[in-house]
Amino acid sequence: MARWLLAEQHFERLELRAAVENVASCKTAVRAGFQREGVLRNAGFVHSGRIDVVVFSRIRGDLDPAADPGESEAAHASAGAAQPLGTGG
Repeated sequence: MARWLLAEQHFERLELRAAVENVASCKTAVRAGFQREGVLRNAGFVHSGRIDVVVFSRIRGDLDPAADPGESEAAHASAGAAQPLGTGG
């Protein structure tokens, strides 16, 4: 979906935020081609209180003309309309 948004829908930048402690989400972001930018301290909120969040981004310039390892044809075909991502944990 990231490739579709950047290449076909002409988005310039995608941003993903995940709780620092959410290792699985952080690994998934990297596998999807997102670059880690840094940590926003005390920027997220969960039931237990405030948390730090990691910011990842992907920009149009990151696109490789070759096949994108983070995207599959099935995921692209079933993506449908883009939905905004939340920043909460």
